Amino acid sequence: MTKAPESRSPEVDRVLDVWASIHGLSVNTREHWDAIVKSIPITDSGGDLYELYAGRNYDETSEHCKDEEKVAVAGASLVKRGSSMHHAFKRERERFSFRQTSTLEELSSTLDGAFEQVRMWAAQAGHTLGEATQRKGAPSDA
Repeated sequence: MTKAPESRSPEVDRVLDVWASIHGLSVNTREHWDAIVKSIPITDSGGDLYELYAGRNYDETSEHCKDEEKVAVAGASLVKRGSSMHHAFKRERERFSFRQTSTLEELSSTLDGAFEQVRMWAAQAGHTLGEATQRKGAPSDA
């Protein structure tokens, strides 16, 4: 019998769920390999799709990981541009990528920083994160 996938970081998932609820955003949950992965999709007024995420910090080569308090990581990235049916090109995804480690207690404010980064990327493109993004489960169609 196969084992059902489970979250690798339930305490991080709880923070992500609460943070999303406070901001009126929906959390997508999917299975990836043998784990549950959660992310928050954000669509701006130009139709660009970004993704916020949080998880355990497994990057042991990171300077931050040498501090055992930095157990979580949060970030944001560009998934696709406008009405394109395809993911953004690799070079563009690398340019629009934000990742920061934090303690579990700081994770909510780290997610605030990731969300602010998405706002800045949208503004640089002449787009906004309007009411549609703020309503739970309603990505922008603009």
